[in-house]
Amino acid sequence: MKEEKQHTKVLCIGELLWDMIPTGKMIGGAPFNVAYHINKLGVDAKILTRIGNDTDGQELMIFLDKHQIDSHLVQVDSQQTTSKVEVYYDDTNSVKYNIVYPTAWDFLELPQPFELIEEIDYLVFGSLIFRNQTSKDTLLNILESSKATRIFDVNLRAPHFSKESIFQILGYTDILKLNEDELALISDWLGQGSRGISHQTDTILDTFGIKELVLTLGAEGAMHKSRELGETYFCQAQRVQIVDTIGSGDSFLAAFIAARIQGKPIRESLHSASVLAAFVTSQKGGCPIYSQSDLNYFEWHNAVL
Repeated sequence: MKEEKQHTKVLCIGELLWDMIPTGKMIGGAPFNVAYHINKLGVDAKILTRIGNDTDGQELMIFLDKHQIDSHLVQVDSQQTTSKVEVYYDDTNSVKYNIVYPTAWDFLELPQPFELIEEIDYLVFGSLIFRNQTSKDTLLNILESSKATRIFDVNLRAPHFSKESIFQILGYTDILKLNEDELALISDWLGQGSRGISHQTDTILDTFGIKELVLTLGAEGAMHKSRELGETYFCQAQRVQIVDTIGSGDSFLAAFIAARIQGKPIRESLHSASVLAAFVTSQKGGCPIYSQSDLNYFEWHNAVL
């Protein structure tokens, strides 16, 4: 029997697509990955996205139905195709992406009735949605109209971003999630590239009036900084045998959000995020099938090693 979810609502806005990896295709898209894992963790999350009226789109809808993910905000485009991303590995075994443009989610429209946005407590979005004017205008309209907490997962994918667009989104952000490379680039843009991480993160929070920042540090773990409270927390990374890193950052953010919604303190939320990210890294693709007992066993197994 499906567990009853909590009433807090999360809306993830942006891409839902197929990752075309060397061994086949797997469902993906950073906002969808976040929504998938938040739902797995017992919190209600919806995805606002757009797919094509094609076989790939139909297969995505079948996946959503199978995994009991609300699809009533998934728009169907009669002209643009469902998004595909070519995923490959470079000489250092790092994941690289070729994101086709344009595609259906580049033409995301405001949902109707628009009043449903007022029901949302958290908005999650990334930078890719800003690459086309139609989807950009839709997101800006939502950000300007909603009173929800706005969570920006930077998720830079060249060449689909600009300094101007990133700075614009940061101005709407309440909680910022980024990785080391993204911190370095934004800090360079702000003229702080030679400074340490503590100074760089403080500068970003103060410049854009952001309340909280979550920084993932790969094998070094992660940190959380609160501008309002003036507090910084760190967590260690989990030991893991890496299968692939697709969606690991998305799962980290999802677990952090779910834990905070469930009333867990920041330190515990970071730990939960670290566990899920490590688990996803040990699996294929960004949305592996798992249960809470699988996560509990994974955490226990790591602890006793």
